[in-house]
Amino acid sequence: MKIDIQINNERIFAQVAMLVENETFQWQIEEHRKHLSKKYGVVPPITNEEFSQFMRDMFRTKKQLELDEEVRQIRYFFLLPMTFNRLITKVLFCNEINEKDTPIAQEHSFDEYIDEKTVISTPYVMFAPDASDKDILNAITRNSPYSTPFYWKTGKKTHAIREHRDWYWKVKEAEEKIGDEREKIETTRRKAIDTIINEVNNKCPMHGEEKYIDTTQKCSCIDLSTVQKGVDNFSKLRTTSIR
Repeated sequence: MKIDIQINNERIFAQVAMLVENETFQWQIEEHRKHLSKKYGVVPPITNEEFSQFMRDMFRTKKQLELDEEVRQIRYFFLLPMTFNRLITKVLFCNEINEKDTPIAQEHSFDEYIDEKTVISTPYVMFAPDASDKDILNAITRNSPYSTPFYWKTGKKTHAIREHRDWYWKVKEAEEKIGDEREKIETTRRKAIDTIINEVNNKCPMHGEEKYIDTTQKCSCIDLSTVQKGVDNFSKLRTTSIR
């Protein structure tokens, strides 16, 4: 299951990718997804717009409480704070994550029921434990992406995670297209890696296509071993325990 992570900030991207790419997390999501149609009348994956409408329809209903409990179970398993509720809920129904789903700060509402028909709602924003003054200001003004704390260490530079993830999925998707034809795996894998090398090297500021030439920048060319290591590193990250 590939999740489209539409997040520009490298630190936030790495934080989200480390969770949604974890094989144990994906297994739990897939198991929960099996009953979403029967329980909530929704067949994942759905679009952002459909998800927003679904959450509006669920607001203050018994089913929302049931969904909150499912999300809580997943969050407890990975020992994550409540700011991850939105992200986990989103992945249950969608194959896409964006800036609004990041776990540094999330909007909530505290409801006080006066009687069956009267409720007083107090909106508030919940922040992660190490949110900085800038994070808080950004969350309130909504003028820039949130920064995200790390609840586990990646062991890699955050910018490499985006690149290695992209390479991993290009190779994996190429392999999946040939199905059970195992004898073609190595050839298919090599073709996918060669395509990656060509795409990257064509944009090198020193040796790439003319439109990318910039003599003030360093060479960014890569080779076979670079891509292989990147794909292998990300594959290992997907099986790393994050508890």
